[in-house]
Amino acid sequence: MHHAVDAVIIAVSQPFRYEVSTYFKHREVSVHQLMKRTWDYFPEPWDRFVKELRARVIQDPEKLKLALMSMQLESYDDTFIEEMKPIFVSRMPKRSIKGQIHDDTLRRPRGITDDGLVRTVTKTRLENISFDKNGDFPMFGKESDPRTYQAIKQRYLESGRKQ
Repeated sequence: MHHAVDAVIIAVSQPFRYEVSTYFKHREVSVHQLMKRTWDYFPEPWDRFVKELRARVIQDPEKLKLALMSMQLESYDDTFIEEMKPIFVSRMPKRSIKGQIHDDTLRRPRGITDDGLVRTVTKTRLENISFDKNGDFPMFGKESDPRTYQAIKQRYLESGRKQ
């Protein structure tokens, strides 16, 4: 609902943006200056704008109609008020993750390199592991977890692929 209110204020404040800007600059003064200052109000684009906006965000349809009727605004006739409905707030549905993201490469940050760069690790399919001329392949934590490294290397070699 507050996004709707923000949108209304932005939409109507364009013609008098200087006054709105000045108003917010005055609100950012120190407490000492605030005590010396006379009270100022948000510049309204038309008479009773703030009251009308407060009425329009009422979510109960009957209370909304009563509030608008009691204001006796010239721009609202009885037919318009009777057809008035509260603002409908919609939210983006939460959806489960499906599709291409599961086929894409997954990367995780795993510390910082000696050069100060972020080290990332990539989940790689067994058939896509590239061995170097010494028969080794890059693996994060190879030194701290030699058993996993050897198990991956052994499984790769058992699959019949050449280094």
